[in-house]
Amino acid sequence: MQSAIQAYHQAVEYVRRDELQEAIDAFSEAIRRNPKLAVAHHGRGVTHAIRGDLVRAIKDCDRAIRLKPTVPRFYRARGLIYRQIGDEAMARADLSTYERLSTKREG
Repeated sequence: MQSAIQAYHQAVEYVRRDELQEAIDAFSEAIRRNPKLAVAHHGRGVTHAIRGDLVRAIKDCDRAIRLKPTVPRFYRARGLIYRQIGDEAMARADLSTYERLSTKREG
């Protein structure tokens, strides 16, 4: 039986091979096994965005941020998705948070 981390790594490999539905399925399996695995929510959200399903992408990024609100790349991903859907105010807010958290981690 595959662990959540193993399913997550399998999903990342599917993304690398551009097998996006398989990646979404594997991220979903990782989330099923560990609903608190924020990187799996983030990965699935980014994969949804690549496929053009921006509503699901935002929902997954929201979950990742709720679970781990100090991870800069989660805000960057959601900000770029908001930009794609034309919500520039939300995009700016998330990208600003990304910059702030990134600078905080460096300093």
